[in-house]
Amino acid sequence: MDSTTLFDLLSAVHRRRILLLLCRNERVEVPADLHVRGRATDGFPSRAADDQQPRPSAPDSSGPSSLAVELEHVHLPKLVAERVVEYDEATRSVRKGPTFAEVEPALQVLLSNSARFPDDLL
Repeated sequence: MDSTTLFDLLSAVHRRRILLLLCRNERVEVPADLHVRGRATDGFPSRAADDQQPRPSAPDSSGPSSLAVELEHVHLPKLVAERVVEYDEATRSVRKGPTFAEVEPALQVLLSNSARFPDDLL
């Protein structure tokens, strides 16, 4: 994977969050796991600023949320096309794909230096 593709994949916050979650989890449920940023089990470092922000509510079960639609039609197809993730539509879950190892070093830099980056990066 070239650097342009890598930075394109990391350019959107929802794609970054999925990939960062996969650094610490075998499987990510979308969009549910993206709504719980800051939880001890989600792989993100805890930040004081996050604790002061209200948590997003769970998606409305009456229909797909705009985040779910955006993930389904924009972000997941881009990650799947590069084989970074594998998406199971039946369970709405994502797992590491065959090229995940190519993006993981950049993700580890983000995670290990999270305090040095702007709050909205992770």
